[in-house]
Amino acid sequence: MTLSCKGGIILKKLILLCLCLCLSFTIAGCGSEKEEEYFETTLSFDKDGKITDVIVESFSEDYYSEEGLRAYFQEKISDYNSTNIGTGEIKLSDLFVGDGRAKATLVFDNSDTYFAFYGTPAFYGTISDAYDKGYIQETVLKKVGESKTISKIDLMKMSDANIIVVSEVVRIHSPNKIEYTSANVELIDEKNARVSSDSTGLAYIVVK
Repeated sequence: MTLSCKGGIILKKLILLCLCLCLSFTIAGCGSEKEEEYFETTLSFDKDGKITDVIVESFSEDYYSEEGLRAYFQEKISDYNSTNIGTGEIKLSDLFVGDGRAKATLVFDNSDTYFAFYGTPAFYGTISDAYDKGYIQETVLKKVGESKTISKIDLMKMSDANIIVVSEVVRIHSPNKIEYTSANVELIDEKNARVSSDSTGLAYIVVK
């Protein structure tokens, strides 16, 4: 699946809403939540580069089809995996429909697989690697808990440090303590942050 960055973001934010509205005439689904509890769409990054994408949407309808939603995701993921053999896989780890919300948990082997599926970046790795992929742009980052700021030039001097780069309004879970954030990122705690709702462009989080 090839999507533009804008198209990928729209797909991610609307896919559950559109599907559940279309399938609301079918039987009610039931499910049990097995993953860490999230109440908003969240990207969780592992040290090994794996990305867990938890998509959460709320609904007011009385009935949803978990079966139909699961079949849709499995079809899209199967299509991707079968045409991108050897480039990293996607798995539907969990699906929950009920209590007025729908939650799908997709696991990506790496950031390249995420980008290929959605067409929008979700990167975790060294600043040097992020630069090579074209993700490091002119920016100013602020050190957590201090007034100190760093520019792109300063950032490149930390080339071996790890950085998270996203372009979505989403909650972020980091594998390590967050050290610097760009202005469009709101810190929640030492390992969690949220990209501001009015954010445009890329959001940066440097971690220890």
